[in-house]
Amino acid sequence: PGTGRIRERFRANTAPNFDARGAAVSAIDHVVSLLLVPERCARLNEQIRLDSSQLGLAEVLDELTETGFDRRARTERLRSIQRGLQSVLVTRMIELASADHTSDDVRATLEMHLKRLQRRLDRRSSTDGPDASHDAMLARLLDRFLNQNAWGDEATVTPLDLPPGSPIGSPGFGDCSWEE
Repeated sequence: PGTGRIRERFRANTAPNFDARGAAVSAIDHVVSLLLVPERCARLNEQIRLDSSQLGLAEVLDELTETGFDRRARTERLRSIQRGLQSVLVTRMIELASADHTSDDVRATLEMHLKRLQRRLDRRSSTDGPDASHDAMLARLLDRFLNQNAWGDEATVTPLDLPPGSPIGSPGFGDCSWEE
């Protein structure tokens, strides 16, 4: 009793011991996945087009990147978790940019952001240590996505389907028309 596997337990990279880093990275992934939803990102882009004082997708991506890459954690244990955050951010941004249902303006914003991040990681990976090797790994991952098309066929722009019914302004549609 009390020792069997139950569904509430985290999978562990350190089995049979509890994987504290794995639990932290799982929580990070949960939050980042909720932030980087195609529809939410499209709304952020639309929001800033309507009112430039509002928060936009580029600003959200900049804040996530600053949190994950610019603020150095104080201890090695926290830096390990920070590297997990960095992996999650890069992976989720690539997945979002690659998703069929991601709009072209969101994809363009993401690809611009990922290109800037790749250049930064290339510069940072020229030193030694776990942070530099991790930066090099992420830079290679970004290179495969951005330059080698390792993520499949290029996504095409797919316009939204038109709603059923007569177009606005056609006879029988009521008082709507393009003419004044």
